[in-house]
Amino acid sequence: MNILIIGVSGYVGQYLLNELIRDSKHFVTGISRSTMEECYSKNYLHVQADITREEWREQIIGQIDVVLYLAQSNQYRGFPSGTSDVFNVNASSVLEVLEWSQKNQVKKFIYASTGNVYKSKNSAIDESDVCEPNTFYGASKLCGELLCKQF
Repeated sequence: MNILIIGVSGYVGQYLLNELIRDSKHFVTGISRSTMEECYSKNYLHVQADITREEWREQIIGQIDVVLYLAQSNQYRGFPSGTSDVFNVNASSVLEVLEWSQKNQVKKFIYASTGNVYKSKNSAIDESDVCEPNTFYGASKLCGELLCKQF
């Protein structure tokens, strides 16, 4: 299976990458803004690219079966100064990747969101709970979720 991980240099992305490349049945392409020189594997290709710019598309080689969208802006705590980057990574780029995925016949698209999309409460959160983010970051992730539902 050919897997594209967007946001591969993050905590979840790195863990997932290590698990996936252990299985020689998978070829993983990872995209991140940062370099990942420490990851060498015959079944891994690292693409250093900014997902908010169109150039990333040109660097994807071969057919992709699954997209794992794990990207998060490093500006997520910077309100209001980082709002443009947060929105671009969590919403605008999600739409771009969804459209690219549809055009390239990707079989599965998985979008990692956050518990911050839900209304705060003093008990465990459930996916059936009301979505009512109280931060810009949560609102941008909810926007990404809503875009994914349309596809």
